Amino acid sequence: MLRTERSYTSRRLCAYQAIPNFYHFCNRAFSGLRTRHDGIFVGDGERMMTATYNSWGTCNVAIVSSDTSVLTVNREDATAKIYQIISTCDGKWGSIAMSGGVKGRNGRAIFTLSAKLK
Repeated sequence: MLRTERSYTSRRLCAYQAIPNFYHFCNRAFSGLRTRHDGIFVGDGERMMTATYNSWGTCNVAIVSSDTSVLTVNREDATAKIYQIISTCDGKWGSIAMSGGVKGRNGRAIFTLSAKLK
Protein backbone atom coordinates (compact mmCIF):
# COMPACT_ATOMS: atom_id res chain seq x y z
CA MET A 1 0.00 0.00 0.00
CA LEU A 2 1.26 3.47 -0.89
CA ARG A 3 1.88 5.67 2.17
CA THR A 4 1.02 9.32 1.79
CA GLU A 5 1.61 12.63 3.52
CA ARG A 6 -1.49 14.83 3.70
CA SER A 7 -1.65 18.55 4.15
CA TYR A 8 -5.22 19.71 4.39
CA THR A 9 -4.36 23.40 4.53
CA SER A 10 -2.92 23.37 1.02
CA ARG A 11 -5.01 20.41 -0.17
CA ARG A 12 -1.81 18.68 -1.27
CA LEU A 13 -1.11 14.97 -1.31
CA CYS A 14 2.41 13.61 -1.84
CA ALA A 15 3.46 9.97 -2.06
CA TYR A 16 6.62 8.78 -0.27
CA GLN A 17 8.23 6.96 -3.20
CA ALA A 18 10.53 9.15 -5.34
CA ILE A 19 11.05 8.34 -9.03
CA PRO A 20 14.28 9.28 -10.90
CA ASN A 21 13.86 12.10 -13.48
CA PHE A 22 10.15 12.22 -12.64
CA TYR A 23 9.72 15.98 -12.78
CA HIS A 24 11.75 16.40 -15.94
CA PHE A 25 9.26 14.06 -17.61
CA CYS A 26 6.32 15.81 -15.91
CA ASN A 27 7.41 19.18 -17.28
CA ARG A 28 7.48 17.70 -20.79
CA ALA A 29 4.07 16.05 -20.31
CA PHE A 30 2.53 19.29 -18.99
CA SER A 31 3.98 21.28 -21.91
CA GLY A 32 2.21 18.90 -24.29
CA LEU A 33 -1.30 19.70 -23.04
CA ARG A 34 -3.27 21.59 -25.71
CA THR A 35 -4.63 25.09 -25.06
CA ARG A 36 -6.44 27.68 -27.12
CA HIS A 37 -5.14 31.25 -27.64
CA ASP A 38 -6.33 32.38 -24.17
CA GLY A 39 -4.60 29.49 -22.38
CA ILE A 40 -7.74 27.43 -21.62
CA PHE A 41 -7.14 23.68 -21.99
CA VAL A 42 -8.94 22.11 -24.95
CA GLY A 43 -9.24 18.86 -26.84
CA ASP A 44 -9.68 18.19 -30.53
CA GLY A 45 -11.47 20.94 -32.41
CA GLU A 46 -10.82 23.50 -29.65
CA ARG A 47 -13.53 21.85 -27.54
CA MET A 48 -13.41 22.62 -23.80
CA MET A 49 -12.84 19.52 -21.67
CA THR A 50 -13.81 18.15 -18.25
CA ALA A 51 -10.35 16.57 -18.03
CA THR A 52 -7.06 16.66 -19.88
CA TYR A 53 -4.19 14.16 -19.72
CA ASN A 54 -0.75 13.69 -21.19
CA SER A 55 2.20 11.36 -20.58
CA TRP A 56 5.92 11.65 -21.20
CA GLY A 57 8.58 9.22 -20.04
CA THR A 58 7.62 8.02 -16.56
CA CYS A 59 5.07 10.79 -15.82
CA ASN A 60 1.33 11.18 -16.31
CA VAL A 61 -0.12 14.68 -15.94
CA ALA A 62 -3.85 15.01 -15.35
CA ILE A 63 -6.06 18.02 -14.77
CA VAL A 64 -9.64 17.04 -13.97
CA SER A 65 -12.84 18.68 -12.84
CA SER A 66 -14.21 17.40 -9.53
CA ASP A 67 -17.83 17.92 -10.63
CA THR A 68 -17.57 16.98 -14.35
CA SER A 69 -18.04 20.58 -15.49
CA VAL A 70 -15.63 21.96 -18.09
CA LEU A 71 -12.20 23.21 -17.08
CA THR A 72 -11.79 26.99 -17.09
CA VAL A 73 -8.33 27.09 -15.50
CA ASN A 74 -5.74 28.60 -17.83
CA ARG A 75 -2.19 27.43 -18.43
CA GLU A 76 -0.68 30.21 -16.29
CA ASP A 77 -2.70 29.23 -13.20
CA ALA A 78 -2.18 25.53 -13.89
CA THR A 79 1.58 26.07 -14.17
CA ALA A 80 1.60 27.54 -10.66
CA LYS A 81 -0.20 24.47 -9.28
CA ILE A 82 2.05 22.02 -11.14
CA TYR A 83 5.10 23.91 -9.84
CA GLN A 84 3.65 23.73 -6.32
CA ILE A 85 3.49 19.93 -6.60
CA ILE A 86 7.01 19.78 -8.03
CA SER A 87 8.51 22.05 -5.37
CA THR A 88 6.83 20.41 -2.38
CA CYS A 89 6.65 16.72 -3.30
CA ASP A 90 10.39 16.40 -4.15
CA GLY A 91 10.38 13.82 -6.95
CA LYS A 92 7.28 11.97 -5.78
CA TRP A 93 3.76 11.56 -7.10
CA GLY A 94 1.53 14.41 -6.05
CA SER A 95 -1.89 15.97 -6.31
CA ILE A 96 -3.42 19.31 -5.38
CA ALA A 97 -6.85 20.88 -5.77
CA MET A 98 -7.72 24.52 -6.33
CA SER A 99 -10.97 26.29 -5.69
CA GLY A 100 -12.55 27.19 -8.99
CA GLY A 101 -10.87 26.49 -12.29
CA VAL A 102 -14.06 24.80 -13.52
CA LYS A 103 -17.40 26.07 -14.79
CA GLY A 104 -19.42 24.36 -12.03
CA ARG A 105 -20.23 26.47 -8.99
CA ASN A 106 -19.01 23.94 -6.40
CA GLY A 107 -16.30 22.24 -8.44
CA ARG A 108 -12.55 22.26 -8.14
CA ALA A 109 -9.74 21.71 -10.61
CA ILE A 110 -7.55 18.81 -9.46
CA PHE A 111 -3.95 18.57 -10.69
CA THR A 112 -2.14 15.23 -10.47
CA LEU A 113 1.37 14.09 -11.37
CA SER A 114 1.69 10.31 -11.22
CA ALA A 115 4.03 7.57 -12.38
CA LYS A 116 3.26 5.97 -15.70
CA LEU A 117 2.25 2.35 -15.21
CA LYS A 118 4.15 -0.22 -17.24
